[in-house]
Amino acid sequence: MQPAAEIGARRGEVVVCIPLYAGHEHFVSCLRSVLRHTPLEVRVLICDDASPDPRSREHVHELQRQGAVRHELYYTCRERNAGFPANVNGAFASAAPADLVVLNSDCVVAERWLEGLRPAAYSASAVATATALTNHGTIVSVPERWAPARRLPEGWSLEDAAGAVRRTSLCLRPRLPTAVGHCVYTSAAARWNWWAALTWRSAPGTARRSTSPSAAWPTASAT
Repeated sequence: MQPAAEIGARRGEVVVCIPLYAGHEHFVSCLRSVLRHTPLEVRVLICDDASPDPRSREHVHELQRQGAVRHELYYTCRERNAGFPANVNGAFASAAPADLVVLNSDCVVAERWLEGLRPAAYSASAVATATALTNHGTIVSVPERWAPARRLPEGWSLEDAAGAVRRTSLCLRPRLPTAVGHCVYTSAAARWNWWAALTWRSAPGTARRSTSPSAAWPTASAT
C-alpha cells in the first residue's frame, strides 16, 4: 500500500496509526498490545518510514498469513525516509475523514486505552487533541507529574498501573499547553477547523487572527 493512500475510513470512525522506523522489538510489543486491547472495528495503520529493519514488515505479513489479525490492518512503506512529520501527515491523509490516534512504536497500551482517550478528545468542542497518561511523558507522567520514569514501579505490571488509574481517576481532563507525542488522539473536526482557520487567514481582504492553535484548540489529558 502506498503512503497517504486512502483506506476507506468514514467520518466518526477512529484509525490507530503506528509510525515505524527501526526498533523492531519495541514495535512487536506495541502491535501485540494494540491488537489485543483495541476494539475490532478500529482500523490499524502502520506507516513504515523506510525502516532499515525488514523484520517488522515480515512480522506483520507473517501475522496476516497465519490469520492472527482480526482487525483491518494496513501497512504503508516509503521508499526513502521522509521524517516523522511527513510520515504522520501521510497517515492523516490515509485516515481522512476519520479521527486519528498516533501511537509511537515504543509504547504499549492496556485494556480500554482507546475508550479513555476518545471521551477526553470530545470533552469540549474546543479540544483538538487528547494525550494518554504514561509512565514516561513529562507533564502526563504518572504516578508523579513531571517525574517521568523509564520503568513502572517495582512489582507493577502495565495492567496493574492502568487499572489503578481507571479506579482512582477523577476524570478531570485538564487542559494542557501541548500534546505529548507518545500517544495523541486528534479529532477530524479539529483538523477541519484548523484548516478552515488557516484558509480564512490567507483570504484576501480579511483580518488576521492569532496564529497560536493552542489558544483556540487546546489539548486535554485522558484519565
